[in-house]
Amino acid sequence: MGDRGGGTKEANKSQALKLNCHSAWRPFGDFGGGSCFTHYRNNNKSLKVFRKCPKYYLSTPSKSFGGTTRKIDRILREILHRFYGGGERFFNQKGLAKTCALSLGTVNPLIARLEGLGAIERKPLGFRLVDPKRALLYWAITRELGKDVTYTTFVTDTVEELEAGLPRSAILTAYSGFRAKLGSMPADYDQVFIYADADEMQGAFKPTSRERRNLFVLTPDEHLQRLSEKNVAPLVQIYVDLWQLGAPASRLVDELEREFAPAPTRALEGVAKTLERKRREPK
Repeated sequence: MGDRGGGTKEANKSQALKLNCHSAWRPFGDFGGGSCFTHYRNNNKSLKVFRKCPKYYLSTPSKSFGGTTRKIDRILREILHRFYGGGERFFNQKGLAKTCALSLGTVNPLIARLEGLGAIERKPLGFRLVDPKRALLYWAITRELGKDVTYTTFVTDTVEELEAGLPRSAILTAYSGFRAKLGSMPADYDQVFIYADADEMQGAFKPTSRERRNLFVLTPDEHLQRLSEKNVAPLVQIYVDLWQLGAPASRLVDELEREFAPAPTRALEGVAKTLERKRREPK
């Protein structure tokens, strides 16, 4: 029997996710100075997210805002990176736990949540990713970028000079990551977001008393470092980080969604080419 609106369970899940998406508007839009927070509703739960850097941290720039990258981010990153990078749809909880250096007790609740959203389908030996876009959107909505910020400052250089002067250990994300991955930038930007060690960045870029900030340092983790290439975060990580930055990054988010659309097709074409190459090899 259908719900009061006559819709199926699958349709209701889809509609609920859409409602959550609209109610949980990307919260980081104007990342600068001040002391206000943005509140938004997601899955009947109030999430408190930094929109601007609290004044307390303006006077103590090296102080960590939190630096507590969520463990489930690693799982979502692993699943979605393997799908959008290689078209992989079947996963095993034990395998994910081992790859992400986490316990099954951390992996299983997230898998249950994704199943409830209709993003995955459980199988005897694991689960199948049936709706990758829904899983990606769930990560984008629940990502807490503000809690990963460990250091901010203002650098007088241009964005290009700032990026060129970053230590080799820094991993680009958001605007800088988009430009590095796609080779072009459809919009101007004046903020640089990186994953790096806060102390190292504070040594390279001195603290400032200005309210305006243009360099944001986020907490890295070993899993992110392993998946990053040429000091650039995986594309799925760049997507969710941009999603959190709000309206200024919306155009880039749309561009990445177009980039993601044919990903499984490209992966299948890659498999076909590999098989064809093997077929032609002398036996």
